[in-house]
Amino acid sequence: MSARTRGQTLLTLDEPSLGDVRAALIQRRLGTARPTTAGRLPRLVSTGRTGSGKSTLGNLLVGSDDLLRSTGFQDCTDAAHVLRFPRGLTYVDLPGVAGDDRLENFNRLALGLPQAPQWPTVDALRVLRYEERRQIADDTHPAAGLPPDLLRPDLVLYLCAPHRGVGRAEEPYIVDLLGAIGSERVLFVLNLFHDEAGRRLATPQNLEDAHAALARWHQEAGRRLDTSRIVPMDCRSGAGLAGLLSAARDCLGGNAALTEIVTYQHERAPRLYRREVQQAVVRFAAQVAAVTPASDATAGEVPMAAARRLVEYADRLAGGGGRDHGPWLKRFEALTAKELAGLRKVATEPIIERRSKDVYEDVPRYDWVKETDYSRPVYETRRRKVKVSPGDFDEFLDGIGNWLGGDGFVAERWVSEEVLVGYKKKKRQVVTGYDQRYVRTDHWDETVGVREVAVTYDPLGVRGVALALTAWHAALSTAAGKAPGPLDAVRRDIHRRIERLGATPAALAAKAEQTLPEDTGRLLEAVLRAGETGGSE
Repeated sequence: MSARTRGQTLLTLDEPSLGDVRAALIQRRLGTARPTTAGRLPRLVSTGRTGSGKSTLGNLLVGSDDLLRSTGFQDCTDAAHVLRFPRGLTYVDLPGVAGDDRLENFNRLALGLPQAPQWPTVDALRVLRYEERRQIADDTHPAAGLPPDLLRPDLVLYLCAPHRGVGRAEEPYIVDLLGAIGSERVLFVLNLFHDEAGRRLATPQNLEDAHAALARWHQEAGRRLDTSRIVPMDCRSGAGLAGLLSAARDCLGGNAALTEIVTYQHERAPRLYRREVQQAVVRFAAQVAAVTPASDATAGEVPMAAARRLVEYADRLAGGGGRDHGPWLKRFEALTAKELAGLRKVATEPIIERRSKDVYEDVPRYDWVKETDYSRPVYETRRRKVKVSPGDFDEFLDGIGNWLGGDGFVAERWVSEEVLVGYKKKKRQVVTGYDQRYVRTDHWDETVGVREVAVTYDPLGVRGVALALTAWHAALSTAAGKAPGPLDAVRRDIHRRIERLGATPAALAAKAEQTLPEDTGRLLEAVLRAGETGGSE
């Protein structure tokens, strides 16, 4: 079964079958040539309408797809095929009944039933014998000379294909079979055919009709139908084979050799089945590793699709849905977004804007001012009298001169001197302000930020595997009736385990028990117990 995302990613989960596991164990046991103290294994003779799956059942037991010719077409078996297994079981595949030629009389001859008068009488029977998956003999025996230990059954398996109906053409043969062999030595096997998508072809009404027809024909033969002698199984996949052998054991009074085989598979099948389930889930998770998200919008789709697919599987193993996975799925979605952020790669480019600016210059504004020019002093000549000092000969002569001039001899004289009376003024130009004058306009490019131009992702890789297996652990917890623990702690544990193993995602399935947390196996065991039958066959 598959899980498809909105895009094109297809995740396929190949769900193992408990029936396949049981069939493989039975094949292994039957194919092991070892002495047994449990007694003789029986001779099982299969009969039934042409195309009901007799040869398919023989191929299933021997573990081969094509040892016995089984095309599904009308009357594909024209001889008695005797398969001898190393452990002693004998399986005889007889020609079909209710056909349109004389093959039914071959069948009747082999079982010692009266031949049908509407078909030509058969006076010899071809017998092909096989051991260890190869033909060892091809003999033709006259009707009076059939070896009694070759074909005579310990138990007859009458195969029906209920989806095709159990027709009245089978009635005369079944009545004769019950009369000659006895109802206690006949098992009716309802072969549950499936289509390519795995859907069962037989409807509940088909099964009910088959039971009713068998009950009616038992009554006609003067027998009573024991419903425990009707066994459903899929002869192609092996689902139900263990039930068939258990019913055969009971019919044969508890045949010890069959009991040993049934017990062998019963003890080992659950553990092997759990291991195969875990390996299938790890293989499923490994597919996530190769996915590369295309965009932010779709990045989480694959992990979420994987989680939902594993939820469906866990619920089905537990016997059906009805469990609320919503709370942890919301937390899982947030965990997925956080993990994917580490794989996100952003390509950016600068945001550039064109800038422009008018350029001005300052032009000074001048005015004239007057100010004192201290470098240009102004002097004035002034006269004043000064006393004559008698001790100064020059000044004494000046006094005599004043006397001779008629001024009399005085003790003063006039002197002239330059006196600073100020400074000249000057005019100077000063800047009283500025005026702006346009000069030019400058243009330039300026980076004002960055913008995302592309988002890409690395493949999900180990992160994707760890996320998917975290979802499986949470799905099992919920299906087992337990609240999932912290998802990120589980994810980290799984991630560390994968890195420690150092294996590629594709190789992890062989190490599933080392990849998954220690309690995953216990959770799966609890889920299978909750499914009542240990998981669907």
